[in-house]
Formats: sequence, C-alpha cells, structure tokens
Amino acid sequence: MPYLARLVAITKVAAVTREIIPFIHFQAQQKGVEVTDDTKVAILQVENIPSYHIVFLDTEISIEDLEEELEKNDTKLARETRALLAKQMKSRK
Repeated sequence: MPYLARLVAITKVAAVTREIIPFIHFQAQQKGVEVTDDTKVAILQVENIPSYHIVFLDTEISIEDLEEELEKNDTKLARETRALLAKQMKSRK
C-alpha cells in the first residue's frame, strides 16, 4: 500500500521553518533548482515517515510529473492535496 503525501503549505522559502529547510536544499540540489527566499514551494508531508517532499512551483513540473516522481518512492498524493496542487501547477494535457 503506497504512502500518502499531504499538503502542509504553499509558501515562499523565506517563510519556511528551520526544520524543513534541509529538505528544500537537498531536493533543490537533486533537481538542479536554484533556491532563493522568493522561491515558491509546496511542502508535502509523507504519512508515517519523518519526511517531506518539496515541490518547486516556479519550475515547469506538471501534476502528472509530480505523481510519477512520487510513485518511484511508493507514494501517492492524497485526493485533496492533488486537487489543491492541480490549481497551482500546469497539466501535461
């Protein structure tokens, strides 16, 4: 059964708590994204594990790309999270 990722916040990096900053920098490095205080991110909490997944909303990632990325880690977007993110992200369709 896949893990569920739920939306914690949509915000700019400047407003993120210290606890989450390392996740932002790690994932930015992995994805080759340059992060500034003004970078807009969606913070997802993965249920039952102490992990966050960061979505860089200023990039060209689609909701479908995000779902494929999460599936690689046996994670799915919670239904309400998908609906909220779909309003913020483009679609491949």
